[in-house]
Amino acid sequence: MELTTVVNGVQNTGAEIVVVSTPDLEAGLVASGYVSAVNEVTIRVSNVTTGAIVPVDQQYNLAVIQ
Repeated sequence: MELTTVVNGVQNTGAEIVVVSTPDLEAGLVASGYVSAVNEVTIRVSNVTTGAIVPVDQQYNLAVIQ
């Protein structure tokens, strides 16, 4: 699952994104992020298990290192 959001000031598609989720993130899900365009960050949530997981809505904090 991916979600794209606006982050004003992000310029470099090579920037590092740190994604921090709430403690409620289901076991087996891993959140990561990347700069997908100028002023745009995409958050990707991956299921690292062999079972099906339906995630609930979450809020994420992002840190951009340019």
